[in-house]
Amino acid sequence: MEVLSYKGYSSRGIAKILNFHHFTIVTELQRCKRTYKAIEADKDTRYEPSFRGRKTKSTDAIKNKIHDKLKLQMVVGTN
Repeated sequence: MEVLSYKGYSSRGIAKILNFHHFTIVTELQRCKRTYKAIEADKDTRYEPSFRGRKTKSTDAIKNKIHDKLKLQMVVGTN
């Protein structure tokens, strides 16, 4: 897709060659801010989901409490 886009193919032309719906190609091409590059699009996909949803309220105290509970469960489970 990157090569076809670089060569000037339209989204419909790329879709026809790759056997995808043209809107799928448009969406994929829009994932990059400038020229489409598959590596950048993949990197953005993996990076951006970390910003979705509610922010964690995890603190060191909460982490330590969870760690202690898990350690206690493991000790009790081994007996």
